[in-house]
Amino acid sequence: VVQMPIASEKAGVGFCLNPVSGDRDVVVIESSWGQGDEVVAGRVTPDMFILEKKSGRLLEKKLADKKLMKILSPDSGGLEELDVPMKLRKKSSLEDGELKQLWSFARRLEDHYAFPQDFEWAIEDGNVFMIQTRAVTVLGGMTTQSKGMPKPELRGLPASPGMAAGPVKLATSVAALQRVKKGDVLVTGMTTPDFVPAMMKKAAIIT
Repeated sequence: VVQMPIASEKAGVGFCLNPVSGDRDVVVIESSWGQGDEVVAGRVTPDMFILEKKSGRLLEKKLADKKLMKILSPDSGGLEELDVPMKLRKKSSLEDGELKQLWSFARRLEDHYAFPQDFEWAIEDGNVFMIQTRAVTVLGGMTTQSKGMPKPELRGLPASPGMAAGPVKLATSVAALQRVKKGDVLVTGMTTPDFVPAMMKKAAIIT
């Protein structure tokens, strides 16, 4: 089968539930500019939208500073990495109508497979394409903050939800990984294959 590649202007992933809290009454959409490769690989922090599953009402929106994107090169036919133009970096990557279409697709996918789905999507010339879908494999547990607990210093989007504690080690380069010991919490800008040895020792990773 030979398929034409999608020259998407925006792309991302979606969940038929909240993968962090396990809440099945919402749909979560993550998006960024260009191809979805940067979002799936975790090289860019995407915009995040949480919608009520029953009505499609927008419950929460977090716009990220989207610095990188990949586009389909007209010369080579492959992917070309570019800096996102400044005027688009903090602008919402999805319009209301596109968000509604993705919410509708999420509901249809869950109804068809009779289980919450984790799916990838792309938008080209206003057309929404489903790239692939699979059953959600990681379900977060519903958690509440106990009385007397301090408020968190930072909030973010977890790639692998969990809890951990340990000394914090900041690594701004591969050379700095030598300071990371077993049980440390590794803080860095972005991970690469060179980080794998340190990952085996860490208690958690924050990027």
